[in-house]
Amino acid sequence: MPAADAPTRRAGRRILRRLEDAFDELFYERRFGVETKGILILPGHDDESRPYEGLRWRVLPRLLGRLDLTPEDVFLDAGCGKGRAVFQAARLYPFARVIGFDFSAELISTARRNIDRGLPHFKCRDVELVVADAAVWPVPDDLTVILANNPFQGELLERFLGRVFESYDRRPRRLRLLYLHPFDRKTIERTGRLRLSWSSAASVRGPEALLYEVEPAR
Repeated sequence: MPAADAPTRRAGRRILRRLEDAFDELFYERRFGVETKGILILPGHDDESRPYEGLRWRVLPRLLGRLDLTPEDVFLDAGCGKGRAVFQAARLYPFARVIGFDFSAELISTARRNIDRGLPHFKCRDVELVVADAAVWPVPDDLTVILANNPFQGELLERFLGRVFESYDRRPRRLRLLYLHPFDRKTIERTGRLRLSWSSAASVRGPEALLYEVEPAR
């Protein structure tokens, strides 16, 4: 196909994505009676703690489908906002537990309403939502899968990872970090304790995603 057609193809993919997103917002929000859409900037959101924007409905199933998940796995959405990814994880996978935390009590309150409405549809019914500061929240020692949809950057991300490594060192296990929209990849890799397992480029089907595995301290 001629190079001149490339902008047309890109425009077509953007239109397709918008149509998919509009359909999904209408279908899922109405089907389950939840309210997870929109971009929300609250006091406390800044250069390190990023505004809430729900992960596209189709993205998480595609990504988690690539992992060899078991009923013993415990899933965390770090900076869960209104709880869309928590909702999807609990609805689609028989995790042992699903957890979400956010610094905003307002967002967690909305997330709890959404989870309550979706509970009859869930494969995992052990769902916990916590108001917490990522810098000091004690990461549970049974946690095995972390979703980070670019919730925080810089020092806050570094301190959160410190809590992750403390948990791993207390109880070594397979512990994976799924990092979407990886704008602060340098902080991740500077730790020296996260090995990149696979990556996917941004596309009409989803954002750039990186999967890391935690490794023992050297």
